[in-house]
Amino acid sequence: PAILGLNDDREAFAPTHPVLGPIARRHAGLRLPRTGLVLRELVPAILGQLVTWREASAAHRGLVSRYGEPAPGPHGLLLPPSAPTLAALPMSRFQEAGALGKAARKIKAVCAVAGRMEEAAVMGAEDALTRLQAMPGVGPWTAAAVVSITHGHADGVQVGDYHLPNLVAFGLAGEPRADDARMLELLAEFAPHRGGVPGLLHAAGVKAPSYGPKMEARGVF
Repeated sequence: PAILGLNDDREAFAPTHPVLGPIARRHAGLRLPRTGLVLRELVPAILGQLVTWREASAAHRGLVSRYGEPAPGPHGLLLPPSAPTLAALPMSRFQEAGALGKAARKIKAVCAVAGRMEEAAVMGAEDALTRLQAMPGVGPWTAAAVVSITHGHADGVQVGDYHLPNLVAFGLAGEPRADDARMLELLAEFAPHRGGVPGLLHAAGVKAPSYGPKMEARGVF
């Protein structure tokens, strides 16, 4: 039930904002999951540092397809590689899968202390954020991305994201560009459910205007 978001108390979130209120009512079934699987979320979050979503997804898919374990049941599905597998994997194998060298080193480091990372699953959200950020290379952006899913953190906000402030500012105030401070200012009225606001804006198809060239895909280094 938690993975399906049934522990997310959406009835307590009834925004009256002129833009978000109708969106929330239209997408009343949108819920935050709670998986409790820290390494499962931490590895793809680290892969997403400094690269585009498409590159991060391709790298994660490469690792799973090469080193994942067969999942129970039919259809040939694969589980993500285990922490011991990733901790022992040579750097060259990460790069062959499409991961950046920096990301590979961080993943190997967190997988070497997987037990300490997984302990965060039974902590409160704020303590879990602190535990994750105690690891070198895991900052506020990465920790928030993980805890939002592992804990269903309804009030968690990802600061330091390239696109999120623009999405929030445009969706809520019609402002095409913003920084983290402005995003947090606009989200303040929705506490303790700030974390669900970007998902609702995404679901409604809100997109901030694009200016200039898109971010180029980066090579592996």
